Amino acid sequence: MRSYETGKYAILKDGNFQLTMARVLASDFDEVFVTVPEDSSDMDDLLARFKDHSNVHFTKVKYGANAVETRERFWGLNEQLMSGIEADGSVDVLVTDITGYSGNLSVIYNFNITKLPELDRPYIDKFFEQDLKSIEQSLFTTVLNPRQRDYILEVRPDLLNKVIVNTKCAHEDLLPQVAGYGHPSDPMMIFWPFRISDKAYQWKQFCEMFEREQLFYKGWWVLITDPNDTATDLPEFVQKTKLTKDEYYEILSEGPIVVMLDDIDTVLHPGTIEFFHYGSPVIAFEADLLDNPNAIKSLDELPQALDRIRFDSFDEARWRTHRFVYSSHEIDQYYNQVFVNVRKA
Repeated sequence: MRSYETGKYAILKDGNFQLTMARVLASDFDEVFVTVPEDSSDMDDLLARFKDHSNVHFTKVKYGANAVETRERFWGLNEQLMSGIEADGSVDVLVTDITGYSGNLSVIYNFNITKLPELDRPYIDKFFEQDLKSIEQSLFTTVLNPRQRDYILEVRPDLLNKVIVNTKCAHEDLLPQVAGYGHPSDPMMIFWPFRISDKAYQWKQFCEMFEREQLFYKGWWVLITDPNDTATDLPEFVQKTKLTKDEYYEILSEGPIVVMLDDIDTVLHPGTIEFFHYGSPVIAFEADLLDNPNAIKSLDELPQALDRIRFDSFDEARWRTHRFVYSSHEIDQYYNQVFVNVRKA
């Protein structure tokens, strides 16, 4: 998650990082070295948050100016570092979501997003051949939803034993149980913690619907966090705030109404699971992957959905997300030394 204003990365605001750390904490590896961008704005907060995990170490490396440049240049930018790690011989396995690694370490890939024919994402699709070659060379590759695996196997059925669906993407130890679990302090607020610049969330379409239905005059308003600093010319019904990670979870703990217009069945975000975990009513499109009492079929149904919002109880929220959240002492069935050693053998 990189700011367009400062050029610095905000590590703790990034969903891929949340997924990575959830699986790190659910592994039984003796020591884990996690790479992070060297030009980051929240390094001190990051270190403080993981200070009690003595087996986790953070290593600053070079990242690109955005996700595409990082995928294109990461291994070249960090060639010297990787050569030293490979020559040292102390690292057993590399776990990464940046495809195209060509070194001699055993590698596990995490694919939180991949090419899908029903989605127009040229910045993802351009790497698909590289993705397939990376799966082929991996010990195994995890994807976050069944649709990803189905399409990969349509194209390359020979990769059947390499691709695993693993929907676990959040961890109880990363989700503080802050006081105040319940209904939001302002029941007419819609919480929008997504990038305004990402077309997948349909911010423009949402605002047009909001104005067309005159929801502002009915008392509704929207709180955005604008994590990559791209929001401009905001309408009168929108307020902007900047939150620390702790402040973000304090808001979530109240169960604010969230409108998320991405497709859960094709892109499963750790952040989405966090909303449900804290009992937030999430107005999102119907999905097979996740049961949601506030689901809609189209954006036109959103005003009616707001009128009939259903809140989960604490137990309902935990039940709804149990397939996606690691418990505190759970060892992931794939990210453990025995499974990795069997695959290596």
